[in-house]
Amino acid sequence: MDPDRAFTVWCDNLDEERILEESFLEHCVKAGDCESFEELRKLCLDANGAVWSKAETDVISSTRVFRHDVKPHREDSANAHGGCVTVEIASARWNLCYWLNALSMFLYDDIYIASLVNGIVLTRRSSKWLMSIWYTEDATEHDREFLENHLRLLTDSTDSISASHTPPKLLSLLDQEESSSQPKRPVDYDKELKRLAVKYGRRRSLHSDMITILGTMVITAVVTAYRLISWQCVSALASSMAVSAC
Repeated sequence: MDPDRAFTVWCDNLDEERILEESFLEHCVKAGDCESFEELRKLCLDANGAVWSKAETDVISSTRVFRHDVKPHREDSANAHGGCVTVEIASARWNLCYWLNALSMFLYDDIYIASLVNGIVLTRRSSKWLMSIWYTEDATEHDREFLENHLRLLTDSTDSISASHTPPKLLSLLDQEESSSQPKRPVDYDKELKRLAVKYGRRRSLHSDMITILGTMVITAVVTAYRLISWQCVSALASSMAVSAC
């Protein structure tokens, strides 16, 4: 098996009776493996026929084509540090050729960007289709621009959306933040008061209070003595001036 040409097709499982042990997700089952574009084309058409024929107008369903050793979700190690480029196509403008051309170009054509693509996801919503190209963490800014431009050209779209996948480590940090935001335990005020009593005991408080009182008394005495001396000096000067005047 050529790892660069081997892909697995996954599709949403709208029939709960088909949920087997091989199911990767509750509503996502493995449709089959392929090593050529013709095999991939047939698998996708069969999968799409099974999914879209049962889909209601308000149902979100998808077909996912990924390399045989990559699972179709962002938590897979091959996807975790990469991202995806997505275009939206109105249902009125949808053409199956968009999907087949994207599979051919990004997975089987001899272009350098193909080695950076992990998979392609086609999702149907009530009034539009979404097509996403999932790339690896090795993709540069230039590579992402290449994917965006060529995906828009293939689907005749005017705009695209680029997003990075959240690495598992960041997900764990987010979980920690959520857990830290949970209500904390009620404060045990009796325990806190005891802790403060130990830290700021009575002896220390009395010692500090005595120093404060003594300091206040000393300052008061100094200020009073200074005022008395100043008053006596002023009185003596006034008496001397009165005698001179006589």
